Amino acid sequence: MLLTHLNFKNHVREYITDYEDELHMPGENHESTLDIFKKFKFKTGLDKYEVWINKPTDNWLKLFNGDSGEMIFKAGLKESELLNFHPYAANGTAKSEFVFANYGTISDFKALADEDVDVKSKIIIAREGQIHSSLKIKNAEHAGALAVLLYHDPYDDGEITEANGYKAYPDGPARSPFSINKETANFVVEQPGDPTTPGWSSTLFSRRIKPETVPKIPSISLSYADVAPILQHLSSGPDMGWKGNVEGFGYLPGPSTGFILDFGNLVQYKIKPIYNVVNEITGVMRDEEVIVGASRDIIGGIGGANLGHHALMELARGFNELVKLVL
Repeated sequence: MLLTHLNFKNHVREYITDYEDELHMPGENHESTLDIFKKFKFKTGLDKYEVWINKPTDNWLKLFNGDSGEMIFKAGLKESELLNFHPYAANGTAKSEFVFANYGTISDFKALADEDVDVKSKIIIAREGQIHSSLKIKNAEHAGALAVLLYHDPYDDGEITEANGYKAYPDGPARSPFSINKETANFVVEQPGDPTTPGWSSTLFSRRIKPETVPKIPSISLSYADVAPILQHLSSGPDMGWKGNVEGFGYLPGPSTGFILDFGNLVQYKIKPIYNVVNEITGVMRDEEVIVGASRDIIGGIGGANLGHHALMELARGFNELVKLVL
């Protein structure tokens, strides 16, 4: 019965479409999921938590000719309806020359220091990969940078790129030049979860501490379409042996003598409710539990790892058919 309903009455496309049609920042739009489960023969309820989290209010990134003051390029910084941002990124602005720091690893910053490339009081541009985004931001902060801009380089997609003849999503399997990565900026490798309640649940009356695992410098995620016109104006500095697929960029670190970036990342922090939709099916062994879960809301508000939730919804629908047989 379970396999029959999963194989012949599949609703995954319907669930995916529903999620594509709405933003799902933490705590928002949980009602639609609750409504679906209430149609099933489960005991359904909500677990509510109160977490400290941010949401973007404004951002900008402009490239200027440092001599004439002329604006050369203005980035879009928007994905779908939502502004580009890193969850838990610092609120702030920066205006300075910029430096390319490859993957932003400790060894990359050491290589820059060994070549006397000064990153202090500069805006760092680094590509995704090798280490978590938050560690790149942390490394730049320790090196004295003012801000961090992260992007995904097509070089790291291997064979499946537009340069190799593949069409970009949604027309093909290559990465869209407008896609961005919204990994969280708080130092999750040191402390996952709400930075104000490390090690305990975030409820309305929880004890909270001053967050120590969030960056002090602002950062943002850029699409290829937004970063390429900036990197194409970076043509100075020593040859570090770095390679990539940004057209017109020689992967020299800079600094960007003669060009200035004006960057702003304005976010609003507040404590807001988030919800777990909890469903219970009473089994034969009343003193035992089998817990199945998946991510629903996305800390970045769009995209992300919610495909597991679609599978969970479909699994729940199959379980519902089994429950009908015994009720």
